[in-house]
Amino acid sequence: GTIYRLTSEKKIPHYKPTAKLLYFDRNEIEAWMKQNRVSTRTEAESTAAAYIVRKGGGRMMVQPEIIYYARLTYDKGSKKTPKYVITAEAGYYPPMDALRGRDGRVSVYLMAKRETQTKSSVPAMALQAKNSLNLTGLKDYFVNGALSGFAYGYPLDKPVYSSKERPNPFFECREDGFLFVVHQDNEAPTPEARQLPTGFEMIVLQGGKCLISAYCKALMNGGFDDRLAELRKQIK
Repeated sequence: GTIYRLTSEKKIPHYKPTAKLLYFDRNEIEAWMKQNRVSTRTEAESTAAAYIVRKGGGRMMVQPEIIYYARLTYDKGSKKTPKYVITAEAGYYPPMDALRGRDGRVSVYLMAKRETQTKSSVPAMALQAKNSLNLTGLKDYFVNGALSGFAYGYPLDKPVYSSKERPNPFFECREDGFLFVVHQDNEAPTPEARQLPTGFEMIVLQGGKCLISAYCKALMNGGFDDRLAELRKQIK
């Protein structure tokens, strides 16, 4: 079976003193088994955090490629579910085309976690797009019960979604990561109004899914400030 194939293809260290005998050295086999180690998510996030270095008293981060930026603005005509519309974009992200309505604009809805979603890994809030597509969960959206001002997420990683098995336009981009700057009106008259975001800024990092939580921490610490300033100028 497997041992015969590995030895015949010379993929595992072994000794063959005669035509019918095979011997294996325990230390060599253990070393062979430990090759090509795969890092845990925590280790990978620590590696990303190590990219943050101090320079001139501030912080700079070796960033992944930002391939798309969007500004989402609260639609004051929203009914029960808050609606946000992309009002400015920089770069091009093909999956977004599938979310455009008849007016050519992309609209998303801010959805709270359903009571039936009992897993702790499910974020408290998510953005839902056209045809009930879950664009992304918003992780770290709340910290200690209040808006953190930032969030992160990533695309749905299945080829189809919903009971109707609709094609997922983000499937080919499932390894990308999303960062969000969450804006709110701290002068709003009620706590409920202050908890309602006035808008979002969305950043797409190509291939950034596996380290996206670390990139979000860098965003919070100002690691993306210079790049964000450039993107904001582009869309004015």
